[in-house]
Amino acid sequence: MTVIAARPGGAPAAARSRAGRLTAAAPLLSIFLWLCVLYGWQAWRTRTAWFFYDELLYAELSRAIADTGHAGLRGHPQSFTTLYSFLLAPVWWIRSPQTAYETAKLVGVLAMSSVVFPAYGLARFLAPPRAALFAAAASAAIPSLAYSSLLLTEVVAYPFATLCFFLGLKAIVERRPSWIAAAVAASLVAPLVRSQLVVLPVALGISALVFAATSSPAHAWFRAAPRLVRLALPLAVVAVVLVVDRVIGHLYQIWAITTRDHPGRIVEYGLWSLGAVTIGVGVLPVVVALASLAPPKGRRWSDVERAFAAILAASVLAFALYTGVKTAYLGSFWGKRVEERNVIYLSPLFFAAAAAWVGRRSLRAPALVASAAAVGGLIGTMPITFDYPNIEALGLSLLAWANLHFGISATFAQNALLGLVAGSALAVLAVQLRPGALYARAGVAMLAALVLAWNVGGELAASDFSRWFAGLMRDSVPSPLDWVDRATGGADTVLLAHQVRNANGLHELEFWNRSIETVANVDGVGYPGPGPVFTATPEARDGALLPDPGATYAVAESGIEAVGSVVETLGEWSVVKLAGPLRLRAVRNGVFSDGWMGRSSSYSQYSSPGRRAGTLTVVASRTGWCGTPVGGLAIVRLGRLAPGPSGHGLLAGDAAVTSRPLRSCRQAVFRLHTPPPPFRAEVSVTRTFVPAELDFKTSDRRRLGAQMTFAFEPLPAATGSRGGAPDPPALPPRRTSPRQGAPARA
Repeated sequence: MTVIAARPGGAPAAARSRAGRLTAAAPLLSIFLWLCVLYGWQAWRTRTAWFFYDELLYAELSRAIADTGHAGLRGHPQSFTTLYSFLLAPVWWIRSPQTAYETAKLVGVLAMSSVVFPAYGLARFLAPPRAALFAAAASAAIPSLAYSSLLLTEVVAYPFATLCFFLGLKAIVERRPSWIAAAVAASLVAPLVRSQLVVLPVALGISALVFAATSSPAHAWFRAAPRLVRLALPLAVVAVVLVVDRVIGHLYQIWAITTRDHPGRIVEYGLWSLGAVTIGVGVLPVVVALASLAPPKGRRWSDVERAFAAILAASVLAFALYTGVKTAYLGSFWGKRVEERNVIYLSPLFFAAAAAWVGRRSLRAPALVASAAAVGGLIGTMPITFDYPNIEALGLSLLAWANLHFGISATFAQNALLGLVAGSALAVLAVQLRPGALYARAGVAMLAALVLAWNVGGELAASDFSRWFAGLMRDSVPSPLDWVDRATGGADTVLLAHQVRNANGLHELEFWNRSIETVANVDGVGYPGPGPVFTATPEARDGALLPDPGATYAVAESGIEAVGSVVETLGEWSVVKLAGPLRLRAVRNGVFSDGWMGRSSSYSQYSSPGRRAGTLTVVASRTGWCGTPVGGLAIVRLGRLAPGPSGHGLLAGDAAVTSRPLRSCRQAVFRLHTPPPPFRAEVSVTRTFVPAELDFKTSDRRRLGAQMTFAFEPLPAATGSRGGAPDPPALPPRRTSPRQGAPARA
């Protein structure tokens, strides 16, 4: 036994080594498990998907992969989008939609929380184990971990980007072929995880070049090179940058347009994104990280420090530039906004730098002052918004929460943050005065705890918003959530919508009911994606929607009547078993979901039993407004529905016109004899009003005309005729150009 124990390679020694590694890994595993418990609880409280269209997009793609092995959207094949869809696909083999959704969220929680492992490995290059544990925990506690409850690519992109940083640092420092191959492979795969990570191979490639250019052999070569070569080298770098700019502009139109038309916005929005992530991680890590880019005083940089500084600087510039270009381009359509979502990947680098300072506590004072000034400039020039929260900038969640509960102003928040910048720099300097003193060790522990508390607080605030908004969405849709699938038995179903102003309810219906394969907007205008959408208006002669999707059922919102038999109605939705090709019996347009119209509305009747004429009852009411008297006139035009230039319906020129006075708390009733279908009634109001302008207790800022009700009653069948005859059969398809009626992408 003594001989065996003495052998250096013996089994007991190996067992002790394995036990030691397990013991050393226990704190990291504990952090991972406790965070999974926290985020799993948050995910469980998030009752439904709500961040559309992203969550619907990845659900649709992964469901298609689960069903067919290929990505698809609304029944149409799609090209490759992200590896996340393949990771998520197996959960949809679960038959229960609720169980599948909960499992999908659990996958996200486990994946995003796993950032602790590469973050720890990254920090261990620079810091002792305890400091590296701080970096790992903080990296997994940033406000953007609230994304873990959602079906988003960030749940895998965030830990994968951190893994790429770790592999890149390992490859640059050790320069072994195996690590270089691993780093190159991971960075090339990164854009397949999330397209925005195309920045990663660029950043790591630049880091490797900077590391090589700052090495001792490179310095020696540069000093020995002829003067002309040394002067030409910067010009060569500028030339390369210009060539790369032209190449990127040729490949990506967004880059070309934005760099040409909005160069100032690129810088502005890029700095805003860095300001948001700085606020999100608690300010101090960024102050320390930027200060660490200066060479240490009194000694040379080690290879690890030099490689990490290269990766940090290149990544900050690359991600900020990418975000600035993207936000400047989108700002042309959506206006100015703070976009942090694409720079959260820098957080583990900031925490690794902070962990390195915890271990060494040696930063140059001038670098620290310059860093604090730069961070103060970032925060002082960016807009502080109190959206609760801005889902694209979860780093501001804690400020939004403080505004909601304590009423802090944007000016107060900005001044407090600037004070935090100054306080962070002073605290670091105070610790460095006597780094080995007891007060210094206690100060470091307190600073680490405050940074962790700030990050956890921001994550809890962001998660609370997610839970609250998901609850609102869940309560606004019928139960059970998969009621359409139950009514249709899973048969192919087309979703019929119109007047789409807020698509959240429609997206919820589509998310929970997999039988909905096709989406049609019968207004003929765009419907929010993802995926192809039919944007055809009904044919004037018979209400047909072309091309026919071939669905067995239709689920139609209020105001749309499809030809067929209603099998179930919930709320404002009806499931109809279609009678032949998809046709509409009647459509009401211009009316909000609560029954109010604006200045005008319309009602089109395309068919009736036996194509009989009848009576149309139109009620224009203001019984929903009994406040300040508002007068006006309701005017109804009724006539034949004549085909327009493309076959869609227009009111014929011989329409009859009727009017009635319209008063507050009163209603005007029209009973009109109609011609045989197709016919159309158009209603207009001479005077509208805005409730919020007449009653300060009301927040409704819509311009309203009247509450509208349309009811058509066909005449009784003549004696001996086909009483109760069904709608007439569909007419033969009208000749159309190949482009008419084709599905279009939203």
